[in-house]
Amino acid sequence: MTVTTGPLTVLGALDWDTFAARHWDRGPVLFKGVASPPFTRDEVFACAVAACEDGRGHSMPPGVEFGVGRNHPLSPMGRLPRAEDGSWDGYARRMRDELHGERHSLVISGFHTHHHPLWQRERAFYAGLWSRVGQPLTGAITTLFHGNYSHSPVGVHKDRYATFMFALEGRKRMRFWHRRPWEHQVSTVVDYERHLPSSFTAEAEPGDLLYWPASYYHVGESDLSDRPAISVNIGVPREIPYSTFSLPDLLAPARQASSPPATALHQPPGGENELPPVLRDALESVRRLTGERQGPDRRTALALEYATAGGFRPAPAPAPAPVALPDRAEVCAREPVRWARGGHSVLCAASGLVTATRLPPPVLVRLLAALEPGAGVRRVGTLLDLAPEHREDARALLRVLVGFRALTALGPPGTGDGDAATQAAP
Repeated sequence: MTVTTGPLTVLGALDWDTFAARHWDRGPVLFKGVASPPFTRDEVFACAVAACEDGRGHSMPPGVEFGVGRNHPLSPMGRLPRAEDGSWDGYARRMRDELHGERHSLVISGFHTHHHPLWQRERAFYAGLWSRVGQPLTGAITTLFHGNYSHSPVGVHKDRYATFMFALEGRKRMRFWHRRPWEHQVSTVVDYERHLPSSFTAEAEPGDLLYWPASYYHVGESDLSDRPAISVNIGVPREIPYSTFSLPDLLAPARQASSPPATALHQPPGGENELPPVLRDALESVRRLTGERQGPDRRTALALEYATAGGFRPAPAPAPAPVALPDRAEVCAREPVRWARGGHSVLCAASGLVTATRLPPPVLVRLLAALEPGAGVRRVGTLLDLAPEHREDARALLRVLVGFRALTALGPPGTGDGDAATQAAP
């Protein structure tokens, strides 16, 4: 089913080939009832609780914004989701009681970093798009929106990201403009009633997916019911200025006036363990400006992070490595592991995380060949036999990879679910 309603296209199914060829960077598309979306209501609530864990004090946790009407307090005042709420319904009831009917908004940035299974599903869902348009170099961003606010707190604005909005609860209306609807030099407008005639809207219901390109000005609106709307947005970088494209964790911003084309923000499939050309150019620019020489280990580590993060950086933090990983324990590969030589180290990466190893490359190659996903369950002692002179270094790497969740530690055979000492957190 394909329906075109003015500037909005409505589709009955998501097909990445059709989307990449006809809609990517072109115009808004509403997909009705997306099959197997990467987000579930309960899991998103658990992720929100994890993101707000530090919000019981006097300061707002990083990446979390909470508003009542147009006021955005710096202190959470106990109004963030918590495990005792039990669900989004429980949280909504508590907010309704505590705020006495006032409308509220909750926005959580960097959402995927707080929940590894959610992050994994995002990677799997978008792998089909990356194979057609390239993987985002700086990483796609994930943002939660919850609330019964009348419109987005920031007002009408334009992002540097193409956006995919997954509607989980309530009706969410997005209002769009082809171009900036005002003439004065401001980036956002909160009171936009006089610009309504030049806009058009799209309404998403639970289960729908709405896409719009980075070129569109937009604002989110609720249906003004007491029931909060919940959505999770994926932002894919498309219009990032060259001066801010260089990564803060690698180098200082380069003072360049030009911007790369949107295609330069994506790594074509099949790239090697090297920084893409646009990142190498940014690095050279900073070297010229500051004289700073970045170590090859750091450059190689970042390249490996990009290669294994699946387009969503930063990756969730590693789980605690197992306390012990005896020879009789078993492991099963869940993620591919890549390696490369840095300037002074041999580096391994999986799940967007990097570690150094003391294993010589020939030994490392033998070990990783036995740990390809799909290879089945392998006994730790058998794996260590592949590195007879480096058994403890190999064991140390296996422990780290369990913490990275690239391997699952199953415990010794015959122990049911396995020894708890060899289990990594989910």
